[in-house]
Amino acid sequence: MRVYYYFRDHSGWFKENYTMDGKLYWTHTNNLREAFRVDSKWPIKYQVSKQLAGYYYWVELRNQYQRLI
Repeated sequence: MRVYYYFRDHSGWFKENYTMDGKLYWTHTNNLREAFRVDSKWPIKYQVSKQLAGYYYWVELRNQYQRLI
């Protein structure tokens, strides 16, 4: 079974967006299908946790059908 990690806070899930210059910024979405997800713990530990350092968030584990595990 494939496991995906989603990043969520009190107002929804985090969504990854880019400016025209290529800079990354995070927004919120209520649609789970638009939410940012990863399938490995490595990006959580080394990349995403640094980018979301100022936010209060938690990680949800979901399967390939987007159901909570």
